[in-house]
Amino acid sequence: MSKLDQIVAFLETEKTDIAVVSDPVTINYLTGFYSDPHERQLFLFVYPDHEPLLFVPALEVERATAVVDFQVEKIKGASANPDAKKVALEFDNLILTKYHGLRSVFEQATFTNLSPRINRMRLIKSADEIQKMLVAGQYADKAVNMGFD
Repeated sequence: MSKLDQIVAFLETEKTDIAVVSDPVTINYLTGFYSDPHERQLFLFVYPDHEPLLFVPALEVERATAVVDFQVEKIKGASANPDAKKVALEFDNLILTKYHGLRSVFEQATFTNLSPRINRMRLIKSADEIQKMLVAGQYADKAVNMGFD
């Protein structure tokens, strides 16, 4: 099961309409796409009943489209299902301006905390993640040995 599938399963279990991921590191963890948007906004919307949607700054659309296999849109003019009643957000990454922006989009929604679920997913490593960690460890060992030599 992919990481995005795990979020979808969580949404179905919790009867949540949408998950809004706003931390660029978490978006990279879930999709493989990384961007450091600085003051610009970057959001991943995950739905229980259809494919995810990645909202990126206009300059990132082409690069994001090459990385992910689902819809990518510019933030300006995009729509994300404002009728949602229950929305899961990354509380650990939610600054007040993002909160107010999301509150203006999802006026009728109740917000729940997605951060504990994401943190738990990061604790349990997939086979691919373990393999990458082993390779990284080998390179670290080589670097240390070169330093000692």
